[in-house]
Amino acid sequence: MHISPDGRIPLVARGCENLPDPPLMPAAPADRARNWIKLADEQLYSTTHRFIFTREAEARRELAAQLLETMFSSSRTR
Repeated sequence: MHISPDGRIPLVARGCENLPDPPLMPAAPADRARNWIKLADEQLYSTTHRFIFTREAEARRELAAQLLETMFSSSRTR
């Protein structure tokens, strides 16, 4: 548990050897960028749009919390 204390990143270790298969992210930078673009399109855009056009403070706080949760939890599913 000391390597991944919150348990969000899957990791298999054997002694001092980390086993990177399957990789968590694509090796090519362009493919990693496509993953981030897909995340933004599918999970961030609609909430960001509502946040920008919402005037009520409480609703904006809730939307901001949703955005942060989505951004920081994306590492669990990507």
